Amino acid sequence: MTTRTTTGLGSGLRAAFGIILLLAGSTVALATVAGFFGSLWWGFDLAADYRFVYLMVAVVCAVLYGLTFGRGMAAVFSVAAVVNAFVVAPLWLASQPRSATDTGVIVATYNAQRRASTQDRIVDWLRREPADIVIIQETTSAWTPVFERAELPYRIVLAPEERVVFGTTILAKVDAVDASAQEIEIVATKVIEMETTIDGVPVVVYVTHPRRPGSATEADARLRLFSALADLVAERAGPTIVAGDLGTTRWSHAFGTLTADGVLRSSEDGFGYQPTWPTMSWPIVGRYAGIPVDHILMSPGLTAAERRVGPELGTDHLPVVVDVRPAG
Repeated sequence: MTTRTTTGLGSGLRAAFGIILLLAGSTVALATVAGFFGSLWWGFDLAADYRFVYLMVAVVCAVLYGLTFGRGMAAVFSVAAVVNAFVVAPLWLASQPRSATDTGVIVATYNAQRRASTQDRIVDWLRREPADIVIIQETTSAWTPVFERAELPYRIVLAPEERVVFGTTILAKVDAVDASAQEIEIVATKVIEMETTIDGVPVVVYVTHPRRPGSATEADARLRLFSALADLVAERAGPTIVAGDLGTTRWSHAFGTLTADGVLRSSEDGFGYQPTWPTMSWPIVGRYAGIPVDHILMSPGLTAAERRVGPELGTDHLPVVVDVRPAG
């Protein structure tokens, strides 16, 4: 009697395990295909953001399903893994143009999500971080006196005005970077335009933070913004940077409007997978469960000599730090 009960329980657990693998692997396979059709529907475009996650899940499902239940669906999951591996491969296999100089400007961008509790941690990070230009998004005017009292080696280039809820604070290292910034409007969206120099070369930096879409209207607004930014960069004669929490990854159709025809290039190329949102505390896999939505993009006249993500500072975003130099 005990043997039959144990066998029945084991069979049930095996069946449940198979169903879980089948559902997970099938969902990933369908999402893998859907991500290629982001131009048809904004929901498909959101699916494209999780390519690396799909790769990991597809590999696990293919191996476990193949060993336990057979090769049929395992082959489907394997195909999904290969497709996503091909898509994410440039993160490691692509390269940045060679630097023309040995010096540049280290640019950092971070989404602080208006959390006052993060201010002390950000200040402490800035004391240790060698960044020359620091872009902190989702701040308010209440943050300005915090940075002033901290006596950091930075001057405030731009600070949010009163009653601005989702503002941007830009800091530049004193005696190292000459920069000025102003707020402009592009297709009814507020964007920061900053002028600075990198190794004597004039550079314009556009900082933007479009809403991660939850509807077709929001997706269309973001697409128009990215398209207008790409046109603006293409019309400029000099080097340009686009930075900030773009709310999407390099694999989406929306992001592709920024990088089409080589107008802008991601600083991610050659530096591997560096997710920035949301931060996960899961052991082992938590580091790779997020997606890279915070970006620093550069026009062909610039290159990334180094790129990394910073520490957790109290929000579910991580800072992105890039050593930007003239390309030669």
